[in-house]
Amino acid sequence: MSISGEALAELQRRLQEAEDTLRAIREGEVDALVVGRMDQPQVFAIGGDAEAFRAFIEVMDTGAAAVDGAGRVLYANATFADLVSAPVQGKALADLLAADPADVAALLADATTPRATLQVTQYGPSGARYLVVASKPLQIGTVAGHAITLADVTDRVRSARAEQNERTAQGILASVNEAVLVCDADGVVTRGNAASRALYASDPVGQPFARIVPLVPATGTGLADSAAILDRAMTGPPVQGMEVFAPDAPGAKDFLLSAAPLRMGEGAASGCVVTMVDLTQRKAAERQQLLLMNELDHRVKNALAMVIAITRRTIRTSGDLTTFEKTFTDRVRALAATHNLLAKNAWKGLTVQNVIVAELSPFMDMGGSRITTSGLEQLISAEAAVAIGLVFHELATNAVKYGALSTDKGNIAIRAVDAAEKGALTLEWRETGGPVVLTPAQGGFGETVITQSLAFAPGGGARLVYDPAGVICTLTIPPDHLPAA
Repeated sequence: MSISGEALAELQRRLQEAEDTLRAIREGEVDALVVGRMDQPQVFAIGGDAEAFRAFIEVMDTGAAAVDGAGRVLYANATFADLVSAPVQGKALADLLAADPADVAALLADATTPRATLQVTQYGPSGARYLVVASKPLQIGTVAGHAITLADVTDRVRSARAEQNERTAQGILASVNEAVLVCDADGVVTRGNAASRALYASDPVGQPFARIVPLVPATGTGLADSAAILDRAMTGPPVQGMEVFAPDAPGAKDFLLSAAPLRMGEGAASGCVVTMVDLTQRKAAERQQLLLMNELDHRVKNALAMVIAITRRTIRTSGDLTTFEKTFTDRVRALAATHNLLAKNAWKGLTVQNVIVAELSPFMDMGGSRITTSGLEQLISAEAAVAIGLVFHELATNAVKYGALSTDKGNIAIRAVDAAEKGALTLEWRETGGPVVLTPAQGGFGETVITQSLAFAPGGGARLVYDPAGVICTLTIPPDHLPAA
């Protein structure tokens, strides 16, 4: 059998390679041999270097592994296996990491960066772990691959998130308009926003809630004080929408309180969160609404009394039924026109003079030139218009029943006078020429309307004087309710 020249040359080349390999093994130049197919290699350590590298990996605190050029794990330490929560020997790195396989391939293919990294979130029996995967080219004997390390940064990530959550919580507390106080399990305030200064003038943090914010719950709640409210919030159902009174609060006194347990996870309540909404405006609106409802009832009665007064006066001045009918109808229509004017304008864009004319036109028809006005061109707010409308209506009705307009000789002068407070508007209603005025034994609803209607804003008010010569009423409208023309 003859061998061709080419075949002989190939055999000689392979023999030379074998002799060179044996020589390299003898002289310690080869660390390991890869035997088998390239997709399923078997690694055999020859010298001591590979074993030393394996021993080095085993004692590392971080997860460490060696992968071949195809990305399969040749060997890895116990920490690496624990972090990926799976057997690792011979497995593809992309199958072990909870990451996009393309990202893992890019990590291993990166030849430009000395130490390429990839961040992954790995899920296991102990929950989520946040890992930083680092890859560096590595040559172990005859094997070219990568050294892989897994750094567990879970504590660092959670700490950063906790810090961010803390900043977010502080930002939310600072931006909330309502008073918010956070208490621990002993009822001591651990946090409080700026709005909580309405409850306690100093810094509430570190102070017992029940001591610095003593509360009187509304009747029927079954709770006696602040301590009972906190106990309910932490041991029972949350407290929602409870009206409370804070007698020692530096500002507002009426609040709507809600309190809920503060839980971290599934455990028992570690404290509670108390939210308190200022009810001052709502309470004032409720009082004003009650006053207006009572005033509406009173106005209806006054309107009927006014119709009776118009009827009697018209009968006395009418010579026949035809004259009575026309005069009476005109006066009742004037009374109705007053209410229509006020409703149509919704009390907006009005001067004091507008309001007085609207309220007193029926009375002016009865009193003629006996009602005079001066200096009443000032614009007033809607709130002020409503208030002085109520007052002048009541004063005029009383004047028709008992005062200057109950006779033919009485007079009423309405004018602006010098204000005691700079920028305010002071009005005076003065009756003369009527019956002698006696101070009533007790004030009725009409007096309440007069004296309280202008208390809708600081600096506003009304003073009623029962002078024997005639009733005098002084009204003060604060500067904030006097818009510029």
